[in-house]
Amino acid sequence: MKQSLRTSRPRSGLLIGLALRDLGWDALLTACLVASLAATLAPILILFALRSGVVESLRADLVEDPVFRSILPAETRRYPDEFFATLAEREDVAFILPSITRGASAVNASSSSAEVPLDMLPTAEGDALLEHFSAAAPPGDCVVLSQEAADALDVSQGERITLSTRRQMDGRFQSAEVDACISAVLPERADVVARVYVPLSMAVDIERFREGFAVPDRGWSGRLPLVPAVYDGAYVFTDRPVSALQRAQLASVTGFVVIEDGDENQRRSETLAALPDRVHVLRLSVVDQPADSDAIDRVRAVLAAYDPAIQPFVANLSARLGSDGLIRSVIVSDDLIAETPPSSALSEWLWIIAPRSTGLSIGDSTDLVVQLGGEPQSLPVRVAGLRESADVGIPLALASVLRSGSAREIELDLESDRLFLARESFRGFRLYARSIDDVSGLVSALSEAGISVIAQVQAIERVRVFDRGLTLLFIMIATIAGIGAIIAMLTNLYAAVERKQASIGHLRLLGLTRRAVAAFPVIQGLAMAAVSAALAFALAASAGATINTLVGPQLGFDRPVSALSAGSGAAAAALMLIASLIASVAAALRTLSIDPAEVMRHE
Repeated sequence: MKQSLRTSRPRSGLLIGLALRDLGWDALLTACLVASLAATLAPILILFALRSGVVESLRADLVEDPVFRSILPAETRRYPDEFFATLAEREDVAFILPSITRGASAVNASSSSAEVPLDMLPTAEGDALLEHFSAAAPPGDCVVLSQEAADALDVSQGERITLSTRRQMDGRFQSAEVDACISAVLPERADVVARVYVPLSMAVDIERFREGFAVPDRGWSGRLPLVPAVYDGAYVFTDRPVSALQRAQLASVTGFVVIEDGDENQRRSETLAALPDRVHVLRLSVVDQPADSDAIDRVRAVLAAYDPAIQPFVANLSARLGSDGLIRSVIVSDDLIAETPPSSALSEWLWIIAPRSTGLSIGDSTDLVVQLGGEPQSLPVRVAGLRESADVGIPLALASVLRSGSAREIELDLESDRLFLARESFRGFRLYARSIDDVSGLVSALSEAGISVIAQVQAIERVRVFDRGLTLLFIMIATIAGIGAIIAMLTNLYAAVERKQASIGHLRLLGLTRRAVAAFPVIQGLAMAAVSAALAFALAASAGATINTLVGPQLGFDRPVSALSAGSGAAAAALMLIASLIASVAAALRTLSIDPAEVMRHE
């Protein structure tokens, strides 16, 4: 009767204990292998720590320094309000603020002990530069000074200074002053220029004063920003032909560059003014920029000997009447110049000659909807006459200011009965990206919009290239070292199985299963990998501390140049355990092929 040998499945604790005791019997070989694995892994950890520390230190400098997130315009141009609104809605924009023109950025600052010129920049809530140095945006008439400016004025936070500016108007110099408190002083590394950061409203007021306009809120006098009268051309009527010499003089000194004989049909399409009792007609016109009232005066002066009659005109205007959706051509309907200048009351020239097709009657009131500065503006007008044509006739005084408004925004002030020039579009901006990774995308978007900017793209890209290069180097070295570690562990575990075939056979005869015996080299490999990973982490941490203490300061790094975190050690240990599993597979397979009977026969 045959009896079968029954094998038992030992507990996992027993298997682990036997495997570790077996390593203890070969303590010298085990120590050598652990040391060799640790010596392989430690340099990789040191390299990884250096890569992380150096790159993160450089990256932190870029991230923390707002200069590297700053984007400034490279040229002076007009930026409409829609430009700033669009950028403010982008997720990659942390701060956007209009800026004044470069010529208006200088301002005089005086304290009790000094007076110095300062560069002026507008600021507001969310300014990345101020926030980085824990300085709040200045409220009201307060300002923020750079350290250079504070030293020059010999002032500190909480004190007061006087900002002043000058202009020349009507042959006299005029000045305006702002008594400002110092809400903060930026450190020297924030701004090396003698600069004052002011609220945007203050910067705009100073710029308006320099332009000659009044700033009523601050009590600064000046002229009202009335809309100037401009023209696209003029018809000149004389009793005799204008000589070629006089025509050349008109083209050179008046601002009208195209001088040609007038055509009656063309004149009727541009002005409805009554035809003067003259024989000869000249048509003067511009090419790009419209001519102002001074140009009309120069024409009159050049042709004084001809006693000319002049009819200015404005071309290419269009408007809508009331709720009428039709866009109609607008032509000049009178030849009044001095009688109704733009400085007169608006109500004096808010009348039209309406097409009969509109159904309006003389004396009716309606709205003339025109485009001023790109925005539709409704002007209340009364009907002074009717005409068969579909065109709308308006006074020359109104047409001339609407021509100004086609290029610049105009504000209607019903209280003062005036049309005023609105503040010109800002000619610069201060922009900060949300992170250095967003700078390149913002620069590309602005470039596609035709806006040239100045940004630290190259400095940011250098860090990225450096990071990619170190990462590639780390991967190459880690791969080679990992393959070497796998081969070393594989050969050691396989050789151990070959040496201990008899012991493995005895374990099989004692009742251990093939699977239990195969687990021996796996357990031993994992144990040696764990010990070697811990030893390598300790060596790398010790080396990193030495590098940070001795080498880092010599290289000029304020932050650690070797950054080895617990997460890095855990990742290295995990990779080492995976490598040990791969290496122990061959040794485990070898145990499965060992026959106990064959082993006993050889003994």
